[in-house]
Amino acid sequence: MNEARVKGLLYSVTWKDQHPLVWNENAFPVSFNADGWELVLNERTLDAAASSSPYPSVQDAREALEPKLDAWRAKAELEERVLLEFTFAQATLERLPGELPGVQMDVAGFVEGESVSVERSSPPAPDWSWRDTPAAQTVRLMCLRPVRQGRRPVADAGYWLSTFLSVWAGGDRAAAQKLKVSRGVIKRLHEVSGWSLERKVGGGSRPLTNVENTFLQAAIEELARRLQLAESDLCPGEFLDVSHMP
Repeated sequence: MNEARVKGLLYSVTWKDQHPLVWNENAFPVSFNADGWELVLNERTLDAAASSSPYPSVQDAREALEPKLDAWRAKAELEERVLLEFTFAQATLERLPGELPGVQMDVAGFVEGESVSVERSSPPAPDWSWRDTPAAQTVRLMCLRPVRQGRRPVADAGYWLSTFLSVWAGGDRAAAQKLKVSRGVIKRLHEVSGWSLERKVGGGSRPLTNVENTFLQAAIEELARRLQLAESDLCPGEFLDVSHMP
């Protein structure tokens, strides 16, 4: 029997915004090139064709493509607040003469309904210089996403993030250097979140002011984004001091 080779992958696509997504009628399809892959994105599917030699196995093909999809998901969440999920559905096989070709399966995604719709003119575009890593994923999952969704108090998330960044980098000073922020930004994140009566009851605990809560929300957003860029070996941005924060 002749061995099949993988020349394409098909994924179902699901989207979740703060509100249900309504796409402009011209939003899809969209095509992207991604270092050896030609991608065609529709609202419910992503068709990925290998533009170079076919892969010897489905696992090899997925291992080559999916880190890029992970980075795409990270950028969409951080910069456009869209949760984008790709679920592997089917491989397209290239067979030698005498064998039947592979068949693609169309798998539909879904969007959870809420009361208000938001129309987007185009889907979030990827940036293939981004990479996703366990550290970046952890911050989005444990801190950024639950704060945005109202599932975790901002002070609790801020205190967690200040501790995580110190462990991640090997100290506050090292974290500040990697993220191109002053040490005071991380110190203030730790202090303000630590004062919160909502986070814990104890000596010195008190309700936070609106200004303090605004600072915590801005710091979580900015530091999560800078961590993702640092983990991608990209410049996190211009130097940021406490005086630049709200």
